[in-house]
Amino acid sequence: MDRDLFRLQTIIQMLEKQGEYSVKDIVRMFKKGPETDSLKRYCEGITKKLEHSGHERTARAYGSAVNSLCKFTGGREIGLKDIDTSLILAYESFLMNEGLKLNTISFYMRNLRAIYNRAIKENIILPKEESPFDKVFTGVAESEKRTLNYNELNQLAQMDYLLDSQTDKKQPVV
Repeated sequence: MDRDLFRLQTIIQMLEKQGEYSVKDIVRMFKKGPETDSLKRYCEGITKKLEHSGHERTARAYGSAVNSLCKFTGGREIGLKDIDTSLILAYESFLMNEGLKLNTISFYMRNLRAIYNRAIKENIILPKEESPFDKVFTGVAESEKRTLNYNELNQLAQMDYLLDSQTDKKQPVV
């Protein structure tokens, strides 16, 4: 009962911030159910919608980010309302200690932020004064270039040519 009362109070607070609302609005939001309180279950719902609308890659990215965060928490259920600055900073530190590069960490953070902002937009959670993602890196870091230059490509092509010409000269073994 306490959980339901808390949900009702949260719903009413959100609706009051938006202005006018009716009892029907409260009931409609309450009927969305407590399954949206869990980050993992909320993400599962989003990914199903995304997949049905042809956004499979976004769905996979969201799932990957949530699975990574669940790995950090040791599989413990995370409520959407529990996402705060201290959790996200600890998660970022965990990812760094795992040896992940900045762009990978940023990928997870951007996707988690998108899920979090969507939950706010859908009035499932109230926005916090400070976004939990304000203090973590969500940009794109310059990374080491791993492409070959023109001269290196030319050398490879010549090596292929030399290897091909050497195999042509060999006689078949009978």
